[in-house]
Amino acid sequence: MSLRFSSEEASYGNTTSLVALAEILGQIKADPEIRVLILEGGQRSFFHGASKEFLVEAELPEIASVAGDVPRLILSLPIPTIAAMSGHAVGGALILGLCCDIPLLAEEALYGVNFLTLGFTPGLGATAILEDSVGAPLARELLFTGRLYKGRYFRGGPLNKAILPRAEVLNRAMSIASEIGRRSPAAVQMLKDALSSRRRHRLEAALAEEREMHKICFSDPQVRATIAARY
Repeated sequence: MSLRFSSEEASYGNTTSLVALAEILGQIKADPEIRVLILEGGQRSFFHGASKEFLVEAELPEIASVAGDVPRLILSLPIPTIAAMSGHAVGGALILGLCCDIPLLAEEALYGVNFLTLGFTPGLGATAILEDSVGAPLARELLFTGRLYKGRYFRGGPLNKAILPRAEVLNRAMSIASEIGRRSPAAVQMLKDALSSRRRHRLEAALAEEREMHKICFSDPQVRATIAARY
């Protein structure tokens, strides 16, 4: 099954989109016929992060909820997930894709986490998800600098085999999904649960640490002003 979000319709700051995502994931959990999920964004943008209005106006509890709910939803699925990130994925969009079991990136698209460039500390479990996906040294570079790199930059690291020409990303995702679909559903689900359990523990620890940093950041009016000016 392919689940697609357009850059115009999907946003972490859009409660309706989050409710829709939760409902779809709930349906997937309840459907034993679904073996694999592919998250597919647009060719230009994989997914949008939080809107400027949300970051400037939302209260901390709402920010914390948004920051934790989406990664938890992805990691809670009992089936393997594949992210077909053909388009640019920046900030929360990249973290969403990397929450999937198998992320695929386009060598031409841009990827990175721009939390600090907008004036606040990372969220969505980025401090753990990035380390798991690209390795600790590169994760720290991305987090501290906010630089954006084309997918080909990540060759040679843990994501090496996940970097493809943009035109091949979705086909590769579908090929992997087809192969997984031929495996024993019971065995796949047991393996998925074991692998996700480890990631969920790291995610929860990261979310707790990130929440404490957010309490400080978002209580400072200057942080909101910086977001408004730089977003």
